[in-house]
Order: sequence, then structure tokens, then C-alpha cells
Amino acid sequence: MAKTININGWPRRLRPEVAAVYVGESLSTFKNGVKSGLWPKPRRKGRIIYWNRPALDEFIDKQDGGNQDGSEWDATLYNKD
Repeated sequence: MAKTININGWPRRLRPEVAAVYVGESLSTFKNGVKSGLWPKPRRKGRIIYWNRPALDEFIDKQDGGNQDGSEWDATLYNKD
């Protein structure tokens, strides 16, 4: 299970450990997801590897079909049609 980190305002550039927590996965699961194409590839600045937080958000939104308001989940959970 991924550790939780209480950060007010996540940084824009997320190192691997923080990126994994941000998307709710363990570091090994996140790295495997990157290798398999489930997650976007990281960026590099010198020797520093990081993920752009807004890019992760956009990637997640696309995976979720762009449903950000929860209406589909609400309909499923509460049988609303």
C-alpha cells in the first residue's frame, strides 16, 4: 500500500516516490506502469528524474474518460439514471 504524504499544494515536479504516492500506487507498481505505458514517461533535468504533476493529472483524466464531476460514479453508486 502506498504511503500517504500530507503536502499542502503538491509540487509541480514529482520525484518517482512522490509521483507514485500522488497517483495512489506503490513505487514498484508505478514504475511497472511506466514501463508498460500505463503512466507517462518521466522527464529528466540533468540526473534528476521527475514527472510533471499536471501531465499526470491529464493522463488520469484521459484514463477516466474525462469524467471529473463524479456523475457517472454517483449514478452507479446510488442507482441514479
